[in-house]
Amino acid sequence: MANDVNKDQAQNQDINPIELDDTILLAQAEDVVESEEEQPVEENQEPTEEEGGEGTNAGAENANLRVEIPLGENNVAQLPEGADLTQPRVVDGELEFLQPDGTIIFVPNGAVEGMTVFVGDVEFPSEALQALFDANNIQPAAGPSVTGEADTPQPVQDSHGAYQDSSQGSIGDGLGISPLLPPTALAFATPEQEEIYEGPETNVDPIGLDDTNWVQEDGEYSDSARASFQGEATGNVLENINHPGAPAGDFADQADTDENPTDTLTVTNAGTYFGQYGTLVLNDDGSYTYSLNSQDLVIQSLSEGETLTESFPYSISDGNGGTGSATLTITIFGSDDGVFINGLTVEGPDEIVYEANLSDGTAPDNAALTQSGTFSFNALDGTQTITIEGVTIFENGAFVGGTPTVGTSIGTLTITSFTPITSSTGEVVGGTIGYSYTLDANSEDHNNAGNDTIVEAFDVEVTDEDGSSDIATIHIEVVDDVPDAIDDGAQSVAEDAVGTISGNVLSNDELGADGASLTHIDVGSGMVALTSGTDLGGGVYQFVTANGTYTFTSAGAWTFDPNANLDNAAGVDASFDYTLTDGDNDADTATQPIT
Repeated sequence: MANDVNKDQAQNQDINPIELDDTILLAQAEDVVESEEEQPVEENQEPTEEEGGEGTNAGAENANLRVEIPLGENNVAQLPEGADLTQPRVVDGELEFLQPDGTIIFVPNGAVEGMTVFVGDVEFPSEALQALFDANNIQPAAGPSVTGEADTPQPVQDSHGAYQDSSQGSIGDGLGISPLLPPTALAFATPEQEEIYEGPETNVDPIGLDDTNWVQEDGEYSDSARASFQGEATGNVLENINHPGAPAGDFADQADTDENPTDTLTVTNAGTYFGQYGTLVLNDDGSYTYSLNSQDLVIQSLSEGETLTESFPYSISDGNGGTGSATLTITIFGSDDGVFINGLTVEGPDEIVYEANLSDGTAPDNAALTQSGTFSFNALDGTQTITIEGVTIFENGAFVGGTPTVGTSIGTLTITSFTPITSSTGEVVGGTIGYSYTLDANSEDHNNAGNDTIVEAFDVEVTDEDGSSDIATIHIEVVDDVPDAIDDGAQSVAEDAVGTISGNVLSNDELGADGASLTHIDVGSGMVALTSGTDLGGGVYQFVTANGTYTFTSAGAWTFDPNANLDNAAGVDASFDYTLTDGDNDADTATQPIT
C-alpha cells in the first residue's frame, strides 16, 4: 500500500526532531499509521472532493491522515500545538479528535479516567475535558489497556487491526508528498503547568472603624501630654491614637483598614462641621480638631458625672474606587461649675437706713426708710434651691411667687423680683433677685456713743443640682439716731423775789428715735445724775444750793426758788447744765441760763 512503512529502514535512519507548523507537523508526524489505499479513477471520470481529486478542499485532502499520540506515563497525552479538541469520539477503543482539515489525532486506549491532555505546552483544564467528554457521551474507562516497561516502546493496534510501533514510524510517501521532506520525528517539550487566564484583580473596599474622643467643659487637661484646653480635642481618624485622661471610659481613634497595603486612604468629606455643641474641622488626611462651645448654657449646666455626646460621620476612599464610612463620636464631660452669688458685699453695707428718718427720729422721712437693691447668681449646673435667712424663695425649678418677706425686730426684707436665666432646656442656671429693706423701728443695740451703726444681716444661700452651694449676705446698715440738746432761752429772777421761776429744757431739744430724757444736771458742783437729788416723789428730784433750790424731772421740767438773802449786787449766775440720754446711751448736753 502507498503508506506502508518499512520499519527496519525507519529504525536505522538517523532522525533529527524538528519543529514544524501545524500543517507540516500533521503531515510528517512519526506515528502516522497506514491510511486507506488510493482508489483508482475510472477513465473519463472526474474525482470528487471525498475521492481526493484536484480541486478538493484541505479537509478532503487530509481526510485519511491519522496522527497517533501515545498515552504516556500517568495517563498524559501530549497533543501538537494548535490541536482542536472540540470534536472528540471513541472508535474501537481509540480516543480520536477530528481536526477542521480532516486530520484525525488519535490516542490509543486514551479514553481513561484521570487522563491529562496537553495542547503544545499548555495543559487543557481537566474540568473542561470532562465536560467535553460528557457532551459527547464519552465514558472514560478505569485505565489504559496497554502497559509495558517504562520508556519501552509498545506496539499498538490501529483501527484496521494492524500493529504499529508506537515510538517509531515513517510517513512513507506521505500520500505523494514524501519527496518534499525526509522522514522526521516529532519532538515535544517537557510539559509545564501554566495558568491560562489570571483574571482581573478585584478591589476590596476599605473598612472604616469608628473613632472616639472627649472634651470637658472648662478647666485644663489633666494629661500634660495633650497640653491644651479641655474644651478642645484633636486626633486622626485614619490612625491609631489613644486619648487618655478622661474622667471616665477609654477613648481612641482607630486606623481604618484596607486589604491592599499599597492603597492610601483619604477622607472624602473633609470640611468644617457645626455640631450641636461644638465645631469639627476634619481634614482629608484624617486629622481633626473639635472645639467645644463652652458658652452654651446646656454645656455649662452639665454637672460632674453628667455627659453629652455628638457624632460626625465621615467617608473614606482607597483611591481605586473602594469606599467606606465610619463615625467620630465626641463625649462631653460635665464638671462641677460651682455656685456664685454676685453683687453683694462681703462685709457691707449693701443698703443704709437711718433711725433719724423714723417718725420720732431727729429727721423724719418715711420714704427714706425703704432702700432697694439687687444681686445675681450663677448656678450653671442647674438651680435647686434659693433661701434667704432660711426662707425658701426658689424650689422645684421655679420662684415661689408673690413677695416673700423676712422680718426682724426693727425692719423687713422683701423679695421684690426674680429674673431667671435659663438654658435651652429650660433649666434655671442663674438669675437676678431684687429686694427692698424697710426700717420699721429704732434699735437700742447701738453700743457706741454717737451715730454708730448696727447691721441687719440676711444670709442668701443658692444650691445647685449637684449639691454645690454658695452663701452670701445682704448687709443692711442701720445708723443710730442721737438726741440733740439745745441751749434754752435765758431767764432772770429779782433779788428777794417771792416765788419761783420754771421751764422745760426738753421743749426745744431733739430727743431722737431712741427716746432721750433728762438724766443728769449740773447746778454748780458738777454734772450728777438726776436721781442723786432728794426724791420728792412723783419723779421729782430736789437740789439745794447757795443760790436757791432746784427741782427737776426726767421729762425736762424744772423750777428755781432763789434764796431770800441772795446778794445780787455783784451779779449772781444761777444757770444750770443738763444732759439728755437716749435709750442706747447716746447723750447731749445744753445750758439753761438763769440770772
